[in-house]
Amino acid sequence: MCQANATGLGEAFAEELLRGDDPPDAIAAMSDELALGALRAAARNGWDVPGAVAVTGWDDTDAAAPAGLTTVWQSLRDQGERCARIALGRPETAPDPPAWHVVERASTRRSAPEPARGARRLTG
Repeated sequence: MCQANATGLGEAFAEELLRGDDPPDAIAAMSDELALGALRAAARNGWDVPGAVAVTGWDDTDAAAPAGLTTVWQSLRDQGERCARIALGRPETAPDPPAWHVVERASTRRSAPEPARGARRLTG
């Protein structure tokens, strides 16, 4: 469990995982910040991303695209509305499931070429 949402912590955790006896072939971080740290750790240790290890984040922050980070975009408005309804004791009045989609980029794409326009979107 992370004490803070910080790139440095993501880097330290990934470093520990990648140097372990049974390194993972993928790291799914709870945020883009942590995933960006994992990308740095992989690069510093000579791990090919995504060939040896795939990395994903969550939030689709501004730093994700330039880093080639696959991430999950979510509607912060929907998320905030749901949290408010739960806090007010009215979760049953929440609208349809919140909007989100996967933004696939180079950190998980092992053989597919970069899409011509935008990223592939999966809805859930």
